[in-house]
Amino acid sequence: MAEPDALFVRRGDLYEPTPLAHGPWAAGFLHGGPVLGLLAHGAERHRPSGDVVAARLTVDLHRPVPMAPLELATRVVREA
Repeated sequence: MAEPDALFVRRGDLYEPTPLAHGPWAAGFLHGGPVLGLLAHGAERHRPSGDVVAARLTVDLHRPVPMAPLELATRVVREA
């Protein structure tokens, strides 16, 4: 089988991590970078206009993210 070229594969409403998203610290958990990339993807899907661009994204991961399909849910709290 060919090596995947993406960190996640979308399957319906879920994002399934590929081996490229695996973290270095413990088996069965994701690296933080791919998780943040997925969060940024979700935020960019819901920006109000092309004039607004995110300058920074800061996230605290309080526990490891399992190497399992993830659901990405977003909502607008305040319009920019």
